[in-house]
Amino acid sequence: MRSVPPDYAAFQEYWQRMLDDVLQPTPLARASIRKPKHRLPAPLPWMRGPWAVFYPLLVDGSTWLVRGTLPPRAREVLEVEWSREDERRLLALAVRGGWNVAPARLRRLPRANNATSIAS
Repeated sequence: MRSVPPDYAAFQEYWQRMLDDVLQPTPLARASIRKPKHRLPAPLPWMRGPWAVFYPLLVDGSTWLVRGTLPPRAREVLEVEWSREDERRLLALAVRGGWNVAPARLRRLPRANNATSIAS
């Protein structure tokens, strides 16, 4: 734990220093956050058919999600294109995804939950 910042303020300083002074737009860093220039082959022979369907979600979708969840400063340093429309889509995805996995009791205000349990 020696290398862990002692408090949140120290962590924030460390994090900012990493973004400003350490993070570099190396070819490897850029490749890890961009869509591949050439379509990747199916990882296994039996996946060739389904690969056409899953490729956009698994490869394009995952790299888009990685770009979207980077801090804005990291996107700037790594020269990542990220539009307002991308930001809106990511927010909508997060809200819809969160709503779909949230337990029913968390989808309503407490008063509505009480009314539901009283009516039962």
